[in-house]
Amino acid sequence: MTPERRRQVEDLFHRAVSRAPEARAALLAGCDPEVRLEVESLLAQASGGELLTCLIAHVPELKTESMIVPGSELGPYRIEEAIGSGGMGTVYRAVDTRLKRRVAVKIGMERFSGRFAREAKAIAALNHPQICSLYDIGPNYLVMELVEGESLQARLKKGPLPTDQTMRYGAQIAGALAAAHAAGITHRDLKPGNIMLAKIGVKVLDFGLAKMASDQTLTAPFTVLGTPAYMAPEQRAGKEADPRADIYSLGVVLREMVTGSRDGDVSGPPHLVYIIENCLREDPEDRWQSALDIQKQLEWKPPTVASSTRSFRPWFVAAAAGLALLASNIAWYAVTRSTVEAEPSEFTISLDKQSGSLPVPSPDGRLLAFHGLDSNGRGAIWLRPVNAVSSHIVAGTEGAGRALFWSPRGDWIGFYADGAMKKIKAAGGVPFTIAEVTDVQDADWSPLGDTIFRTRNREALLRVRDSGGTPQPLTQLNAALHENSHRFPQFLSDGKRFLFVTRCSDRANNALYIGTLDSPKVTRVMAAQSRVFYSNGT
Repeated sequence: MTPERRRQVEDLFHRAVSRAPEARAALLAGCDPEVRLEVESLLAQASGGELLTCLIAHVPELKTESMIVPGSELGPYRIEEAIGSGGMGTVYRAVDTRLKRRVAVKIGMERFSGRFAREAKAIAALNHPQICSLYDIGPNYLVMELVEGESLQARLKKGPLPTDQTMRYGAQIAGALAAAHAAGITHRDLKPGNIMLAKIGVKVLDFGLAKMASDQTLTAPFTVLGTPAYMAPEQRAGKEADPRADIYSLGVVLREMVTGSRDGDVSGPPHLVYIIENCLREDPEDRWQSALDIQKQLEWKPPTVASSTRSFRPWFVAAAAGLALLASNIAWYAVTRSTVEAEPSEFTISLDKQSGSLPVPSPDGRLLAFHGLDSNGRGAIWLRPVNAVSSHIVAGTEGAGRALFWSPRGDWIGFYADGAMKKIKAAGGVPFTIAEVTDVQDADWSPLGDTIFRTRNREALLRVRDSGGTPQPLTQLNAALHENSHRFPQFLSDGKRFLFVTRCSDRANNALYIGTLDSPKVTRVMAAQSRVFYSNGT
């Protein structure tokens, strides 16, 4: 088929596909028989749901790129200029002569027709403001939204981005990945060159290497696809890439945005460093498990604290063990940590009608979280500001057990419910499952992203990343001392060392120990018969 004949087929198909059957038949009646046969074949396949594939694969490939010059026409699209090129094709600025709007036309190379069809399917399955939209398809080209702006790659040549821009753009990229992953699509080639910075925000482009969950034929085992500098370790090894590979690539992109280098030391605010480091874990199990969680973390804004010469560290004095919780009053003290002499203040907290536990203060001392019952008699987490007179349930914690713990920054609450240890934003929402376990009893959360805990059926301590994964043993019971449990884990300020209390058959052996995440060795600190609280610097 000649190029001219192919253009006739393409143009006629675009005119016929949207018409009613009678109007379509009238349109085709006066056409050249060969052209009509080709168009009818395309239309038949399109009606069978294979439009995206048949338009690209049905007509034999032509060396279209060599014929494209300004003023060339592809169906109803008039080419203006080339604006970019990649491994599988070239992108041109063009005009849709029917709608009088500018578009981007991506023309694929002959040998990549299969991947071109998959890219069309991947983009067509997505509808997200941070993902470039697909408008139309032709035999060997895609027509997409024209994104005006500069690529992140071009912007990074000018130097690193300010932290606020990194957080904002990073959240938008993570949101685009979350939408793709929810649709069963892994991008597999996320990099600054595939991210555009427009006035309305970022746009993620180029799904040419995307892997759809339903497609088992795209990648052969041990085939390496992607851009090596941004690829996850498992991708470089030729292993199967799942959404966590995109999360690693996002970590590299974030690091480059904030430092100006793909492999430089991660720097910036501790919260951002924590996010990036958890993206870049070598083992996929140790990374963030959800792009949506990364988006929420990047969107989080630390609370604004009024300037003061004094900072306060709260703690509470618990009532006797036999005191009924429903009627308990808790004495709470604020202790200054500045050079000014400590001036404790005392006030009373009532747990009202909720049958629950003694409250656990947030790290900044502004909120009290405690276990109680909801209106249906199920366990839930209740939250109360220290300067308020009422409490409320944290939406999404229905079914929670008594064990609860705060994230180091106070933006998340960890808890146990429905056979899993979970975390949820203090404001409520959809909880994230950290690990499937049985009945968490005690837990604590490291500033470096580790959680340690004890369950009812495993009395030694376990460890798991707060981004999710499989818990690993952390401590071992000492048979010589007849230990039967390790309780009340509590991280020290370095995020590596932790305290815990042992319970032994012989109470004389009960003691406080210190351990570290880096070694199974533990060191006895002192005898202890009850929970011990660690105070940093007071």
